[in-house]
Amino acid sequence: MVFISCLIILLNVASHGVAVAISQTAADVKVGTGRDLWDHGGREDNAGEVSLVERIHGHVEPEGGATGASWQSPRGRKLAGKRRRRSVFQPNRPSAYVSLSKVRPFTGDVHPSAALVSALETRSFRRELILVTDSRPRAAMQLYDNLAQLGLVHVLWLTNGEATCKAADALLSARADLRHRWHGNEQQLGTSGGAVGVAGGAGQLSRRALRATLSTETTFAKELEGRDWAAGGYVGHSRVLRSAVAGLSINVSAAMITLATANEAAAKERRSSISGIAGAGAFATSSADLGCAWYNQAFPDAFIGHRRLMLKRLMLMARVVRQGYNLLSLDTDVIVFREPYSFLKHPPYSSAHMLVGKSIRGGSMVNTGVMYFQNVSRTGPVSWLLSEAVERNLRWMEHTPSTTTAAPLLMPHEADKRGCWDQFLLADAVLTSITGKISLYYCARPPEWLQAARVVSRRAEEDSSSWNTRHRDALGLVERQSPTELMAREVTQVTDPDLLTLVGAESFMTTWTNLTVPHDPRPLLSDQPGYELPSRKPDGLAAKFHELLAEDDNSGIQGPRQLSMSRRLRNSADERTFVDGCRGVEVAGANVPQQIATDVTAAAWHTTAVLAGEARARVRHLQQISYSSNIDSYSSGSDGGITVQSAVSGGLPPLRRDVEMLVYASDWLVGGWTQRGTLGYWDPALTHGVPRQVFAHLVRAPGPTNIGKEAVRMQYGEYDWELAALVDGGPFPFLSSADATELPRVVALLPNVDTSTQTQIQWINMARGLAQLSLVTGRRVVWPAIPCASKWVQPNPGSRRALPLNYNSRFLASGTFSEGLMCTPAAVLHQKCLYERLAGGRNDSDTNRDEAPPEVPRREGPRGLLPIEFEMLLRLLPPSATEPGPHNTVHLQSNDDYDDGDGGERPVMFDEPPRTEGITYVKASSVVKPLREGPLATQPVLYIAQRTFLTQLEKLGDPDLMAKYRTFRNECPALR
Repeated sequence: MVFISCLIILLNVASHGVAVAISQTAADVKVGTGRDLWDHGGREDNAGEVSLVERIHGHVEPEGGATGASWQSPRGRKLAGKRRRRSVFQPNRPSAYVSLSKVRPFTGDVHPSAALVSALETRSFRRELILVTDSRPRAAMQLYDNLAQLGLVHVLWLTNGEATCKAADALLSARADLRHRWHGNEQQLGTSGGAVGVAGGAGQLSRRALRATLSTETTFAKELEGRDWAAGGYVGHSRVLRSAVAGLSINVSAAMITLATANEAAAKERRSSISGIAGAGAFATSSADLGCAWYNQAFPDAFIGHRRLMLKRLMLMARVVRQGYNLLSLDTDVIVFREPYSFLKHPPYSSAHMLVGKSIRGGSMVNTGVMYFQNVSRTGPVSWLLSEAVERNLRWMEHTPSTTTAAPLLMPHEADKRGCWDQFLLADAVLTSITGKISLYYCARPPEWLQAARVVSRRAEEDSSSWNTRHRDALGLVERQSPTELMAREVTQVTDPDLLTLVGAESFMTTWTNLTVPHDPRPLLSDQPGYELPSRKPDGLAAKFHELLAEDDNSGIQGPRQLSMSRRLRNSADERTFVDGCRGVEVAGANVPQQIATDVTAAAWHTTAVLAGEARARVRHLQQISYSSNIDSYSSGSDGGITVQSAVSGGLPPLRRDVEMLVYASDWLVGGWTQRGTLGYWDPALTHGVPRQVFAHLVRAPGPTNIGKEAVRMQYGEYDWELAALVDGGPFPFLSSADATELPRVVALLPNVDTSTQTQIQWINMARGLAQLSLVTGRRVVWPAIPCASKWVQPNPGSRRALPLNYNSRFLASGTFSEGLMCTPAAVLHQKCLYERLAGGRNDSDTNRDEAPPEVPRREGPRGLLPIEFEMLLRLLPPSATEPGPHNTVHLQSNDDYDDGDGGERPVMFDEPPRTEGITYVKASSVVKPLREGPLATQPVLYIAQRTFLTQLEKLGDPDLMAKYRTFRNECPALR
C-alpha cells in the first residue's frame, strides 16, 4: 500500500508539478558583471542586468507564498510577458556542481569492490564523478587544473600504476616548492602581497596577483634584469643560467613566473564564476588531490600497449555507472572552455542516458574523448553496452582457435596482442543494441580493409561482396550511408541570446537512438562463416569480470545492505514517504532491522524502482510536451528542463529500464578541430576572450602528428608552460628542446618582413632559405607565419571578417580581424620540422608492465621553433637580447644573378625549386663567415631583414652540412 500511495502522489505531482516547473520567476535580481563570459554578440560594454535564476540549480518561488500559485495567476503571466526575456545560463554564478572543498583525497587500487566504493564516496559530489585517464602525470595535471579553474574537482584520475602517482607527487611537490620560493622572492622585491600564501598546509598561488606585478605583457625579465636573487635553486639547476651569449644571464625564477602566467588570461575567465568560493585558487599538492588511482587487472602477457589502459577505463566505467553515479569521462586532449553541467542537465541533453561526441575517425559511431552517463540503470541497456564491450575484448584476447572448427572466428587483427579499439568496441555494441543482432562490423574488419581505409582517396566502386556493402545491405542502408543513418534526428531551435552566440546558428541538430538489451541475438551476417563471438570460458577473464560486477552490486551504494540502511529514518516514525516535486520516491522504515535477507531487500527495491520508474516516465513525457525540443524553454526561467535524475542528486536510478537513450552531442557542446576549431570558435582573440565551445576535443588538430595538439593549446593560451618546464627540467621547454636549460639560439625573419606568399614554390624557397641559415649558423629556424590573405592560402579563413572562418585545414589561423589573421602552415606542425629524432624512453605501448610510469623519450637534434614558441622565447629574454637592431639584424643583397635565359652560373643544387619573386638569392660562401664568427654569432636571436635563399651551398665543401640539409629537407613536410 505504501508503494501504491507513493505512485499516486507522484502522478499527482506529475500532472501539476510540470506546470509549476515551467513558471516564470516572480522577481529578477540585478547584478553588475565585469565581463560577460557568454559574449553577448561581441558587446564591449558587458555590464548589465542579468537574472540570477538558473535552471540547473535555480529555485522558483511561487507568488503570494502559495505552492503552485504563480503558474495559475493571470497577474504572474502578465508580468512575465512584459519582462524582457533573460538567459537561464548565468556563467558569472557558481555552478551547482562546484565541488571545491567538497571532495577528499584518494589514491589506491580501485579493482577491489571495497576500494571502488571508497573511491566513489571520497571523490564524487552530488553523485557526479569526472574520470580522467592517462599514464602521463603532466597531461592529467593539465586537465585537472583546467577543471579546477571551473571549480570541478570531483575527479578520479585512472593511470597505469602506483609509480605514476608517485611521479605525479614529485612533480606537484616541485611546483609547490617553486611557488613558495616565488613568494619569498616577491617579499624581497617588495611586490604586493597575496601572490602566494599558505592555506591549510597547502600552497596557494593567485596568478592574477602575479600578473598584476608585470609592467608589460612582453617580459617579466625587464624589471628584474641585473637584480640578484636570494639563494635557492631551480629543480636541480642553478638559479642563474649562463648562456652561450657573452654577458647574458637568464634569471630562472623570473623566467618561470613568465611561464606560469602565460595561460593566465584563459584561467582568469574560467575562475571568475568561483572567485568567492572557499578553495578557489588552491592547487593540488599531491596525487591524492587528483584522485590518482590504478586498476590491478591481470591480462595475458601478450596483451600490451596503450589499449590495456583503455580497456581498464571501460571496465571501470561499467562498474561506476552500475552503482548509480553519473560519470563524465574525458581524454586528456580535451579542453573544457565552459562549465558543462549547465548544458548536460538541460534539454535536449537532460534526457540522455549516454552522451558521446561524434566519431570522425574510421567511420565509427562513438568517440570516446568525451562521454557522459547519467541516470543509468544497473541492468539496463547502457550498463549492458559497457559490460558487453568489455566482455568482447576479454573473450577475444584469451581465445584459443580450435582445430576442429570448420571456419575460424572473425576477430580483431592481432586480437590477443591488441584487442579491439575501444571506439570500435562501443560502436559494435551500439549496433547490436539497435538491431538486436550481433555486430562485428567494426572490430572484425579484414586487415586489407583497414589498410585500404588509410588511403585518403576513396575507391569509386566497391565490390558487391565487400565487407562494407554486405553490412549496409544487412542494415538496410544504401551506398555510402553509414550506420549513423539508423539514428533519429531532431532540429532544436535556438532563441536564447547567449546560447545563440555559443552555437553560432539559429538551430542545431540532435542525433539520438533508443538502446535496448538484445535477447539471444543472432549474427548480423547470418551467412558469414565465423561471424560470432568466442564462448565465455568458465574460469576466464570475462567470467571473472561478471563475478566482480556481482560483488560490486552487493558492496556498492545500491547493494541490499546499503539500500536498507539508507532507508532507515532518524526519527521515531515507523514510516515516512518523501515526495519532493518530481524528484521520485523513497520509502523507508524506522524499525527495519539492520540485517535483512538479501532477496527480500532486492525484491522490495525492485518493486519500488518499477513504480517510481513509471512515475518518472510520466513526468518526463509531460516535460517533453512543455518544451517540445524548443530552446524557448531555456529562457523561461523554469525548471522544466531538468530530468527527474538531475533534479536531486540523492535519488538513485532504477535497477532496470527496458529502453535508454544514446545521444550525440552537437558540435558546439563536444567539437573536434575540424568541426569547430578551424572555424575560429576556439580562438579567444576572435571570441572576446571566451571561446564558443564547451568541450574542445583536439582530435584531428592541424598537422600530421600530435604536435598540432600542443600548437593549438599554445596558440589559444591553454598550454601549461610551467608544468612543461618542470617536466623538462629547465625554463626553455620548447617542443624541440633536447635540454630545457639550454637557451635556444634562433634565426628568424625580421618582424616587419612581408611574408605574404603567392605560391607554394615561393613558400618553399622562403622556408628552405631559413632552414639553410639555421644549419649554417648552428641555430634553430623560427618557422614564419604568413598573412591569411596571401594568394597561396585558399580559401582565406578570414575573408569575411566574421565567424565562422572559412574552412581551411591546411593552416592554423590566429590573430584578430582588425590586424589581419596570420596563418601557420600545418605542414610545420610535424616532429621532423622541430627535431631530428626521439631517443630512448618507453611509453605504455612498449610493455605489459603496469607498475612503471612511462619514460619520456629524449628529443635530439633541435631544428625549429613554432611562431607561438618564438613569442614565448621573446618574453623570457631581456629586451636587450630580443629587440631588433644593428647588433642582431642582417641585411643581405642578392649577389647570385643566375637566370635561366641569360646563361648565368648554374647552381650546384639541381633539385631546388624554381626561383620566384620576392626572394633574395645569396651565394652561401659570401655570408657564412660573418654569420659564424662575427659579433652576430653571439646573439641569441638573429634577424634576417629579407626573405633569403642560399645558393651554391655545396661549394662550401662541408659534406656533413649538405647531408643534414638534404635530410632536413626530405623529412620535414614544410620543405617538400
